[in-house]
Amino acid sequence: MRSPQRTLSVITLLLTVAISACSATDPSKDVAESPLTEIKVGALPVPDASTAHIAKDRGYFRAEGLDVSIAPIQGAGPALESLIGGSFDVIQGNYVTVIQAADAGRKLTVIADNYQAMPGTFVVMVPKGSAIKSMADLKGKTIGVATLRSIGTLTVTVALRQVGLTANDVIFKEFPLPEMKTHLLAGRVDAAWVTEPYSTQIGYSGGTQIGDMTAASGPLDIFPIAGWIVSSEWAARNPDLVARFRRAIVRAQHDAASDRNAVEEILPTYTKIDPATAAVIALGTWPVTLERKRLQRVADTMREIGYLTTPFNVDQLLTTPTPTSTPKG
Repeated sequence: MRSPQRTLSVITLLLTVAISACSATDPSKDVAESPLTEIKVGALPVPDASTAHIAKDRGYFRAEGLDVSIAPIQGAGPALESLIGGSFDVIQGNYVTVIQAADAGRKLTVIADNYQAMPGTFVVMVPKGSAIKSMADLKGKTIGVATLRSIGTLTVTVALRQVGLTANDVIFKEFPLPEMKTHLLAGRVDAAWVTEPYSTQIGYSGGTQIGDMTAASGPLDIFPIAGWIVSSEWAARNPDLVARFRRAIVRAQHDAASDRNAVEEILPTYTKIDPATAAVIALGTWPVTLERKRLQRVADTMREIGYLTTPFNVDQLLTTPTPTSTPKG
């Protein structure tokens, strides 16, 4: 009969081997147990950015040795200035604004895709009782948008061209998205370009959708919207942090793309979207790969409608910079 002492020694040896084996086969274990590196992220409080919050909530960032703080931003334009100035390490930026900034000389790098349009992502709405029934009725009318010469005006311009109108046939007025419902219902604009949850909220007030900028089979079907952006200088100094952030965010992109509940559950924790609204709003999708062809599509559309005066090659946004020093935060 085996002695209790010998049995205990065997069990101890087996546990030691098992623990050693786990450590050897889990490359993230050493990273996670090292001191965490702080990463400052700027993101809009909208569904698009849910994957950053999922990655933080589910411990994906921490598993990569990252201590990520997420602060709300008002838009990609101001956030880019904060990124260049060092207030943020990573921001969620819409591609139209990012490409315009890069075309103007800003050195930026897209490290991961973020959000892609699906039907209902961007719509134009009018108040209850409006005489405007379709996009063709917008000639001479005022349209509220979140930002001039950005994703809103681009998508509206493309949609207007489908009905024989141009951007010169309408008047764009800039209002923050959270205020858009108030301005629309007060008659300060004839129509409003909105995304979720604002389109659902306007619908609750009797508003009507007259155009879906991202309708299936339309010119902006599955249109790329935003990515996770860093300065090229930061990327060059921190290639390891870029890789670790990318791995964590892609895990969260997988979750969001495959399980709507993951998005619905996280939305009320960082937005003013209540659970009931989260359950019914239209959502885009979260790509798990960053593909040049998709991003080039945005630049080509911008060139087509006059937002760029010369062709723009997106390779400059996707090139991995050469490290210039020892990686650091």
